[in-house]
Amino acid sequence: MNATENKQLLRDVFAAWAAGDTRPFLAALADDVTWTVPGHNAWSGTYSGKDAVLGDLLRPLAGQVADRHTSTASRFVAEVLADPAR
Repeated sequence: MNATENKQLLRDVFAAWAAGDTRPFLAALADDVTWTVPGHNAWSGTYSGKDAVLGDLLRPLAGQVADRHTSTASRFVAEVLADPAR
């Protein structure tokens, strides 16, 4: 996939999530995803692998939210920056 296709995929994923459908988001997560939550709270840390991200972070976190949660994104960057060392 090129940068334009990656951005469109993410636009579609987040549009579905904003409408309450998380299935495209979950399907888009790579099996070897790494998700880092910065800070110093109960959720802070690095979660490695789709099973860990879902089972140890997202599902328990969703259980803490009283209302339906949606997420929106407005800026997508997929272009590779030039390596200044070159």
